[in-house]
Amino acid sequence: MAGRGSPPLRYPGREARAADSSSTSHSIPGGALSCSIQQFTPLQAEGWARGFVRIIQAARKQANLKVTDRINIAAFVAPELVHALTEYRPYIIGETLALGFDIVSQDVLGGATNVVEDQIDQYPLRVQIKRVDA
Repeated sequence: MAGRGSPPLRYPGREARAADSSSTSHSIPGGALSCSIQQFTPLQAEGWARGFVRIIQAARKQANLKVTDRINIAAFVAPELVHALTEYRPYIIGETLALGFDIVSQDVLGGATNVVEDQIDQYPLRVQIKRVDA
């Protein structure tokens, strides 16, 4: 990511930034609808996937699992992270030796055990890993 004072990265025909925001307003009967959309670069998405793998590996260590143990992952993540983690799902599964990886609703992890709370950038997440018996 470009630091202060340094120019943004350039690609033919466009600038790359960590996030490009745009907003739009629409008139609807009885009022107006306004929404803001953020689009993240592929580099940012890859960084978030790598950060997620780091969190899974720390949770694995905290649960006293062996490096070779197969696991299932359930995660409740901020909406901003969903696309990146879905896009990099094969990478996450391969790096963590997971047999399953699901993004779930918060209610599912509410009373679960072995849940790790963390964040990627400023976005919160809750992750549960379970060892899969062979």
